[in-house]
Amino acid sequence: MGKTTSQFKQWQEQALKNGIGYHTFRNRVYKSNWSMEAAATIPPGERKANFKAIDDYDLMEKNFDLFLQKGIEEQAWEKQQERKAPVPREWKLQDLVYLVKYLHVDGLGGMAFHFTRRVKEIRDKVNELQQNGDWDLYAGLSDEEYEKIILSKERKSRAKQLIGC
Repeated sequence: MGKTTSQFKQWQEQALKNGIGYHTFRNRVYKSNWSMEAAATIPPGERKANFKAIDDYDLMEKNFDLFLQKGIEEQAWEKQQERKAPVPREWKLQDLVYLVKYLHVDGLGGMAFHFTRRVKEIRDKVNELQQNGDWDLYAGLSDEEYEKIILSKERKSRAKQLIGC
């Protein structure tokens, strides 16, 4: 069934009553190929997976070429996201000690920025260290012991560079 102007206006009024803006309703109907009823009644952010399946099926019946193109674009996007997925990096001992000693200063966000990791990764590592007892061990290190760890790592790194030359 076509989308007539009178039907559009009626459903658009219903959408406004339901708290759905004009542009949201219009984009749902014309760009995302939602039915006017769904576009006017489903609140933003609450679209369920079963509606996606119904819409894809409707789209397949209405415009098979567009349906295929949409599927190809989704697959390409998923592959691109897989390539962008971060490769888990190992934590260095000096980084763990720094995390424990200065988390109270930098906070989770500051540590995430410092280590170029997500806040969730930092939080997970803190929980892991606390559960396995390493948190107390690292927190108990004096500044001199921490400096020794850093210096020994730097020496090893320099030695590897010299050997690799």
